[in-house]
Amino acid sequence: MIKRRVAVLGTTAILAPIMVVPAVGALRADPPEHVIAAGSEQSVRTFYQDVRTSLSPLIVLVNDLPEALRTLASPQGAPDGKVADLARGWADDCATARDLVHRLPIPAGAYAAQAALLYETAAMLQREAAARVVQAASASTRSRRVELAQQGQRIYAFGDRMFDSAYRLLNRDGALTPSELRFPAGVPTYGDGPVPSTTADSLAQLVTERASRSQIEIAQSGLVAASADVAAQEAVTNLRLAALVAAEGSQQLRSIGARLWNGATALLAYDDGLTVRQLTPDLPERSLFRGGLFDGLPPALAPGDPVDKGVPGGVPSLDSVSLLAPSKVAR
Repeated sequence: MIKRRVAVLGTTAILAPIMVVPAVGALRADPPEHVIAAGSEQSVRTFYQDVRTSLSPLIVLVNDLPEALRTLASPQGAPDGKVADLARGWADDCATARDLVHRLPIPAGAYAAQAALLYETAAMLQREAAARVVQAASASTRSRRVELAQQGQRIYAFGDRMFDSAYRLLNRDGALTPSELRFPAGVPTYGDGPVPSTTADSLAQLVTERASRSQIEIAQSGLVAASADVAAQEAVTNLRLAALVAAEGSQQLRSIGARLWNGATALLAYDDGLTVRQLTPDLPERSLFRGGLFDGLPPALAPGDPVDKGVPGGVPSLDSVSLLAPSKVAR
């Protein structure tokens, strides 16, 4: 897991890579006024480096956050009593990373726009995962602690897959890395029974009807892309991940899932001309951009501004040695 995350976000070329995907420009709330012209390879590489820098407050948690969730999810786990305080800070760091990515100028084109949406959505989910650490650490019963931590692990994994998908979208034309890179499955596998035949509209209906998580887990596995095109494949991966996020049940997660779903439907319409039913979020968009240093309202970037403008002392530096260091969370 650690090697996947580090490589996907481009920290080091020797580690195995990961995939990532974002959303269409029209779907981004308050899109940046200055958009990089004509999605050239250089503009994609510049955007990717800016994303890495913007996400660094989140990337440096690659050891501690999963380890805290793993410890809390174990019935025998005995987490550090300070883990809840640490996790509150992690949640704020994830929210800050979300806002720094959200204000970046993006290369022209639907693929980069969807990738940007994916990066934002993944950061939202990592914030939710950190919040589950806080909740689990103060749970009144062991069973409730394990339940909350396991949900945090699922949410964290969904965010990981979104980082992967975004990377693949940005690298669609080989601007970032050679095509030989290998990635894990775009969506987690559930069970070993027969795979049902599912349409996007029928999956949307299940989400709207608030079907059980197990029903949605089974149904989404039968949704397949109509073509082998990278964008179509990633759009369907995003639909499946969006349904799984929404199936976690809270208003916040249902709204995050709807946001990703609607971005994926726009990508399908752009790439394949397919019309897919959209989802109505439970909460207004603004509510998904709370917390962190800026509470969803970072100062705007002007051309030439550093991507960490407004962050006191700047964002953490990304060096592979510190990222691969043991977790600070007591086992």
